[in-house]
Amino acid sequence: MAAVRHSDTVSRQGGDEFVVLLSEVKNAGDAAISAKKMLASLTVPHSVAQHHLHVTASIGVTTYPRREDAET
Repeated sequence: MAAVRHSDTVSRQGGDEFVVLLSEVKNAGDAAISAKKMLASLTVPHSVAQHHLHVTASIGVTTYPRREDAET
């Protein structure tokens, strides 16, 4: 996915849940920008066996060690 950087870690949590670790993000606002890029990249239809699939997603953002709110 072009919405994540080489420094990011993407892992499948289970089922249809994924975790993206943004280790080089300084604040929640930057995490929100990354989340918006990921959501935008998923709006493009995917073609599988001559079928056009539309994917929807929701993203929650949390920060560590200091909790900050992010607008997505």
